[in-house]
Amino acid sequence: MFTLPTTWAFIRQGTPADACYLLLSGSVRVFDGRRPVAALGPSEIVGEMALFGGGIRRATVASLGPVTGLRLDYQSLERLFRAHPAVGEAVHRAYLSRLSAA
Repeated sequence: MFTLPTTWAFIRQGTPADACYLLLSGSVRVFDGRRPVAALGPSEIVGEMALFGGGIRRATVASLGPVTGLRLDYQSLERLFRAHPAVGEAVHRAYLSRLSAA
């Protein structure tokens, strides 16, 4: 589990990725460059775009206030997806939804 302070950029556009995050409380804003493109909150996943899209972060994500969540490294997620394909399908659907909205 992790806790973030207000306005903390915990994902940086253009950097290599090795994890995604499940938000448990609080909200984050997603930026493409300096342009805000989305706001996400509890029970949403952040960082899956790099998991399915080549391993490089496509956006910056910053907390809007205090945030708590779970860090899910990609190796653990791949094992989880093999053991529970429905979880992998749900995360992949989230990725496709965000990709089509971009």
